[in-house]
Amino acid sequence: GAGGYFRTPISEMLPVRIEREEREETPVVGLLVILDRSGSMSAPVDGQTKMSLANEGASLAMDVLQSRDLFGVFAVDTRVQEVVPLSRIADKTATAGRIAAITAGGGGIYIYTSLAEAFPRLRDAEAKIKHIILFSDAADAEEKSAGDRDGTGGSSLDLATAMLASRITISVVALGNEDDKDTAFLRQLAAQGGGRFYLTADATTLPRLFTTETMRAAESSLREDAFLAQPTKNRGIKGINWNESPLLLGFNTTKLKPGADLLLTTERNDPLLAEWRVGLGRVAAFTSDAKA
Repeated sequence: GAGGYFRTPISEMLPVRIEREEREETPVVGLLVILDRSGSMSAPVDGQTKMSLANEGASLAMDVLQSRDLFGVFAVDTRVQEVVPLSRIADKTATAGRIAAITAGGGGIYIYTSLAEAFPRLRDAEAKIKHIILFSDAADAEEKSAGDRDGTGGSSLDLATAMLASRITISVVALGNEDDKDTAFLRQLAAQGGGRFYLTADATTLPRLFTTETMRAAESSLREDAFLAQPTKNRGIKGINWNESPLLLGFNTTKLKPGADLLLTTERNDPLLAEWRVGLGRVAAFTSDAKA
């Protein structure tokens, strides 16, 4: 999930399912997505617009979340449009339709106004993890401070610091290039907000970036626990003395798909190595990493 494979052709081929697991101990997430709907988002990309690709990313981020989680969407140019109020989503299909209806407006995204509107929503939310994904054109991020027009007021960076003190984190997905005029500011905003920064010049990667960030923010798809690989009784792997195998230090939580063969598990019986037939070949999934 954290690798960005959610709802991709690769995920369909894998012998394991990479959806977020809903458990009682899984922390409740409050996720607010802020979408840049400035005029530049109307530009076409491979038969779609930048706006429609960002909308798709927001909908996929919602799909990652579970029924106990909170989700909301702002669409912003020079003002904030609350498309989806921060709440538990009972009807994801209807909500996805509202998100898909977001169109590009005018001007650039007002960063300070966006964060100022988001702050009280998340501060008062009943969630353990409170997170913002801010999507912005890297060349059109306006109103970096409240006083951009009159020279007074606090800055977005100060606001991000205050939000972090309230355990609200901010990650930024920026569309553009390293030398765009607002890239450095957006990168600093993510750092100040305790989140991650993504920069892409290819708008078609936006849906994958949104799901990757949601998985990471939700702290649900990765388990950083030391464990010993366990061979399954019926299959196993020849030539390895499992009693002397080293500890592995983490894995992606997955579920075995019906019909797949399970060769290795974790000590909790999560899939570690699985395979199955796809067409004329076979596909395997190893859910830990290749280090050590």
